[in-house]
Amino acid sequence: FKYIVEGANLFITHDARIALESVGVILIKDSSANKAGVTCSSFEVLAGLCLTDSEHAANMCVKDGATPELYKEYVEEVIQILARNAKKEFECLWAERKKGAKGGIMTLISDDLSSRIVQMRQFIIESDLHKDANLFRYVLSQHVPAHLQAKVPIATLMDRVPINYQRAMFAIGIASDFGYKTGLSANEFSFFQYMHELIRKANMGNEAKL
Repeated sequence: FKYIVEGANLFITHDARIALESVGVILIKDSSANKAGVTCSSFEVLAGLCLTDSEHAANMCVKDGATPELYKEYVEEVIQILARNAKKEFECLWAERKKGAKGGIMTLISDDLSSRIVQMRQFIIESDLHKDANLFRYVLSQHVPAHLQAKVPIATLMDRVPINYQRAMFAIGIASDFGYKTGLSANEFSFFQYMHELIRKANMGNEAKL
C-alpha cells in the first residue's frame, strides 16, 4: 500500500506503523483520522445542554417522519465543521512531514500534535484566561454552531450550560486552533503572539471564525 488511513477501532500497532512508514507508506493513524466521531458527539451533547426539554423535542426529534428544520440545519453545519477540522489536522500533519519533523514519520507527528493540544487544553483550563469576559464569550461564539446560536443566543447558552463544560469548550477551542496554526515548533512566545491577536479580536467583537 502507498497510503493507509486507519478506520475507527481498526488501528495498526505502533511498531507496525513505524515499520510501514520506514519503507515509504504514508499512514494516517486512527487518532487523527477519526476525530470527527468525538467532535460530532460533543455537538450532540451541546445541543442537549443548550435546549430546554420542550425546545429539544420540537427542534431535534424526528416525529412521524418529519425532520425539524433546525435539526437538518444543525447536522449540515456540524458536517461542515468536521470537514474544516479534518482539513486543518491534515494540513498541519503534512506541513510538519514536509519540514522533516520526527523524521517525516506521520505516526510520530500525529502523536506529538495530539499530545501538545491535550497539554495546552489542560494548561488553559487551569489558567485564569476564562476570567477575561470578552475573550471567553468570543471563543464560545466561535465554537458553537451558528444555527444553534440563532435558537439559543450565547448569553442564554452561558446561563444554561454548566460552567465546567463552557470552560472545556473554551480550552479546546483555543488549544486546537493554536496547535493547528503553529504545529510542532510552537513555543511560549508563539502562544503569547497568538493570544495577543485573539484578545484583540475579542475586544473588537470580530465575528470571523477561528
